[in-house]
Amino acid sequence: MAGLLIRELKLRGLAERILIVGPSNLTFQWQRELKREVRRKVPGCERQQYPRPIRSQSVAGTKPGSYFPRFSKREDILPGLRQVHWDLVIVDEAHRMSWTPPSRKTARYGLGELLRDTADHVLLLTATPHKGDPVNFSLFLQLLDADAYADVRSIREAMNRRRAPFYLRRTKEAMVYFPERQPDLPAPRPNMFYVYAIECEGGRHYIGQTENLQRRWQDHITGKVEWTKRNKPVKIAHYEEYQSREEAVKREADLKTGFGRQWLKELIASGRARQARLPERGQAGGSWKARKIFTKRIPHTVDFQIDGAEFDLYRDVTRFVKMQSARAAAQEEDPRARAVGFLMSLYQRRLASSTYALRHSLENRAHRLEEALKTAQQLARMAPPDLPARALAGEAKLSRLKELLHKEGFFDHSDKRLLIFTEFKDTLDYLVDILKNWGFRVGFIHGGMKPGSRKEPKAGSMPSSSSKTALSFQVP
Repeated sequence: MAGLLIRELKLRGLAERILIVGPSNLTFQWQRELKREVRRKVPGCERQQYPRPIRSQSVAGTKPGSYFPRFSKREDILPGLRQVHWDLVIVDEAHRMSWTPPSRKTARYGLGELLRDTADHVLLLTATPHKGDPVNFSLFLQLLDADAYADVRSIREAMNRRRAPFYLRRTKEAMVYFPERQPDLPAPRPNMFYVYAIECEGGRHYIGQTENLQRRWQDHITGKVEWTKRNKPVKIAHYEEYQSREEAVKREADLKTGFGRQWLKELIASGRARQARLPERGQAGGSWKARKIFTKRIPHTVDFQIDGAEFDLYRDVTRFVKMQSARAAAQEEDPRARAVGFLMSLYQRRLASSTYALRHSLENRAHRLEEALKTAQQLARMAPPDLPARALAGEAKLSRLKELLHKEGFFDHSDKRLLIFTEFKDTLDYLVDILKNWGFRVGFIHGGMKPGSRKEPKAGSMPSSSSKTALSFQVP
């Protein structure tokens, strides 16, 4: 959405100096997406580029363009930002700028006020719901317009009426269909087959045959066909009709030869090709169709049962967690006791994730206690007895995962790809080793990666179709 806004404002001549503000770990992703989608290279402003005594002058003297500073809330850089007038300011993860009185105004909120007062257009991006506090929400909206949202009563009235004069509330459930104009293509008919050529970016052509040209075109533009997914289809440059599948298949094979492709290019260049394209803006033609925005997902819950050593571990950890939680509850006024209660709930979650993750947590806990408190004997009495030397090879969840992969054909079909999400990085590390031992080639992404190194797997870095592939992600 931000890219579309940038492109539209630039077409209208309203955006030459653009500022993008966000967490440093998202800098690389913003630069990559804007370069790919908007064809705009966005330099990042590193702290090292601006020595402390001259940072203000450096920012004020920047040439028109797009910049992504990582240190904007620092007091020594604010005067420089105040001297620059921005055509457009985009703030990612904008909920971090929120502020709730009577606490002291945060530096991020002060930065938001400064950018609001020095910009013609402000776009705040966040996927985090607000707290439900009208005062907090009103102050946040004042970063867009200090006058329109100055009175919290208007926010309360809008909430009571479930209607707001200045903003719209949309939920994912309500955004199901999106109208899209379709090219004029022949409707499917009995005993009618089509040979078609799709022109893609770069002038390359995809040649195929089908009995339903409208449905096949949708497959191409929605990325269901690997070749056109990579090459971005533009239009159906030519199509022909045949009354039998055999004729269509034969014609497809002829057009895929070198002579056939040359003939096709000359036909299209001459303007005699039978084309199907979208009408130009303002012209009639084409048909409107409501297309589903979100892919249909069918979730299934997979049950498994633990027993043996794994059940003993679960029982001992549960007993340990209950004992420590009861001690913490008895000292509820002590902040350290509340921290212990939180830690105990975390242990339970890590055990549910994997025995490896739990073992790693308990090892870290033991190490810290040995160094800080010198009470290793006390720790040994508190911790679950007989921790496994390694993660349990027969862990029920892992065994059930392997059964499921066998059932879905991942071990038999090398072209299938698997996507796994984990809550904890230790479980991610554990699964990477396990999947490699099972013969998968594994890529992974986690929150501890440095900015710029967290790349989405590209076609060039993905394993070939002759190897099973698994991608593992840590849930933020």
